[in-house]
Amino acid sequence: MTPTPRAALVAELTAELTALAEQRAAVEAALRRALLRAASEKVGQALIAEAMGVSQPAVSQAITTARKDVLARTAAGRSVLEHRRALLEAARAHRAKDVRVVGAAARGEDGGVLEVLVRLPATAGPHDTAALAGALAGVLGRQVDVSAEHLLDGQALAARVADAVPL
Repeated sequence: MTPTPRAALVAELTAELTALAEQRAAVEAALRRALLRAASEKVGQALIAEAMGVSQPAVSQAITTARKDVLARTAAGRSVLEHRRALLEAARAHRAKDVRVVGAAARGEDGGVLEVLVRLPATAGPHDTAALAGALAGVLGRQVDVSAEHLLDGQALAARVADAVPL
């Protein structure tokens, strides 16, 4: 039986819309990754907004939504979202800035240890990162591994920043 012209048109349009929806999902995922990377690299929201042709508040909301979308995929990430304010306060108490989740949780994958990347004063050493890791673990009730930017070589830092999710 030969399909009617209308049925053929409906099938063609359905296939086209399905393909476009798949493309949209891929573009949205790429946009979320780019927004989180820009935020992690401290690119100003006004600059991002100008590049995207949207308002700065829209960029702020998009970054917040992207952060929540990624972190909500794992138990560790959900715990970070739940205790975000306390984590940032603990980080400030240890002179840490630019707190970012990296590793498995930042990719939306389950992992044993929560990995965090921070910016500490240049005088900070491994004992400072260990103290911060202990404080963050106390907030979350789970093991936390803290890396300080200045203690990583360029390649290791670039790999960590590539998937970082800023708090």
